[in-house]
Amino acid sequence: MAYREHRLKVLPQYYEAWKSGVKCFELRKDDRDYQVGDFVWLCEWDGEKFTGRSFSIIRIDYILRDCPEYGLMDGYCILGFARPPITTEPKHGRWIPCSERLPDKFGKTLVTFISAAGALWTRVIIANYSDLMGIAKPCFWIGNVGKNDFENINSQVVAWMPLPEPYQSTTGQLNKEGESR
Repeated sequence: MAYREHRLKVLPQYYEAWKSGVKCFELRKDDRDYQVGDFVWLCEWDGEKFTGRSFSIIRIDYILRDCPEYGLMDGYCILGFARPPITTEPKHGRWIPCSERLPDKFGKTLVTFISAAGALWTRVIIANYSDLMGIAKPCFWIGNVGKNDFENINSQVVAWMPLPEPYQSTTGQLNKEGESR
């Protein structure tokens, strides 16, 4: 069975509840034929426009429908997600399986991926994670979009990790060899 992806608007206060880990369900108008196993992207909406922040939920694990006797209005459903969201961006040093979650913001990441020949690459590359300047759904890619010389490697990436913070010397100044002065 092919599962679908749903992009849903969410107001800032509810988006923050997701990000903090307090919320792991959605009350929605049942107008999209949601199915267990479908994927959901929550996109923050301030009432007039998208803010640019989005949060990916791995999949819908439970759907509550058709129970007006418990206060759920006809035509609405509650989508349940077994995995509570990550509360903060993980520190550098932990590989995050793509099956667990995807980055919640665009930028460069470290990735481990399966080669075209099917081998798991143990070397690490820096890949971009974005919507390719608005022309595609968010994905991992390498190359230069501006020069139309890029490759979508999303289907091959199995894990990712945020980039570490840049090195900071104790004095704040470095010599040519990269040593603190």
